[in-house]
Amino acid sequence: MDRRTSKRIKEAKLKARPELSDSQAWYRLGYFDNFDISLDTVELCDNVERVDTSKVSPEEFVERYEQHYTPVVLTNDQADWQASYKWTMEVFNSFYVSLCTFAVPFG
Repeated sequence: MDRRTSKRIKEAKLKARPELSDSQAWYRLGYFDNFDISLDTVELCDNVERVDTSKVSPEEFVERYEQHYTPVVLTNDQADWQASYKWTMEVFNSFYVSLCTFAVPFG
């Protein structure tokens, strides 16, 4: 990525979340303590269909979405994934507390 593109991305992030202007704001404002991106807490502001993978067969998915190049968001695809149980926010924070995190809302 060239310097000009990096500068534009940084400016867009700052405009979207001015309260996160410095590298320690995420921690100073306490966002790391209550960061939750589950579907129950995220406001969906798009028109992309959500498809629950436990309710659609692979064949049905190919027929309804893949063949037609229809964009979808897959949900519940990682329900049995071990990392979802092992990597809680507390564990993540204990390993990566020194890293700078910058969040930008989608939508």
